[in-house]
Amino acid sequence: MAVKVNDVYKHWGNRKKYNVIAIALPFNVAVGVLGSEGSGKALHTEDEKHIRYFSDGNIYYTECDEYLVLYQRQGENTVYARPVDMFFEHVDGEIRRFTKQ
Repeated sequence: MAVKVNDVYKHWGNRKKYNVIAIALPFNVAVGVLGSEGSGKALHTEDEKHIRYFSDGNIYYTECDEYLVLYQRQGENTVYARPVDMFFEHVDGEIRRFTKQ
């Protein structure tokens, strides 16, 4: 599934809308390629810990070893990070966790 910056997705459970910020590369993929123009913190949804993310222009990466979707609930400041596979998976085998709006 293709996802673009600023795509809007609705969460199946809370029905809230979220804007996609980026698909963040794992740090080990980005080493030696990127600088660090900007940085921030995101709440990793699976272990509920804050992780750092970095940007170099339109490329984002994290200190984690997995590809993550960085996204933000509309009207709020918290940035969330979720593994790409989990962002697009089906809950209870039928319902998509997030649906594109």
